[in-house]
Amino acid sequence: MQLSAKIFAKVGSERITQYSLVNDHQMTLRFLTFGARVQQVRLPNAAGDDPNLLLGFVTLEDYLHQPGYLGAFTGPLQAADAELAPGSWQNWNWAVKTSQETDLAITFTLTLPENADGQPGQRELSITHRLTNDNLWQIDMQVATTADLKIHPRLNLPWLLTADP
Repeated sequence: MQLSAKIFAKVGSERITQYSLVNDHQMTLRFLTFGARVQQVRLPNAAGDDPNLLLGFVTLEDYLHQPGYLGAFTGPLQAADAELAPGSWQNWNWAVKTSQETDLAITFTLTLPENADGQPGQRELSITHRLTNDNLWQIDMQVATTADLKIHPRLNLPWLLTADP
């Protein structure tokens, strides 16, 4: 199993890093620190191909200027219009810790001061992606906050139940 990192882009003095997690079966997960994005999921098929199973971009410029939030861990929505709040999480460069103990793991963290994204309270956000040698991808999300927060997860329920969008 292999974990690697390389510079994806530079913005001023800040580096956007791409991390790759590859297990012994060549299942590959690639992430960007910009927005804690999942950039690629590659799973080799019987023909030996390993297509990217996600929509994504090749350059930071594309992520900045194309519509949508492909692969990003987005922040809170504003009321009923379902627009992302100013300062939402997909535009922050997240800190990273990695681990290669039994499985490959990458943990993104973001510390937000009060009202940084229009929400009350200071927050410490954490997202851990873990890749096992059984081709299992696990995601754990946590937040510690000094304020009470409402949570309204938006999921594509029909797809989750049937895998048919």
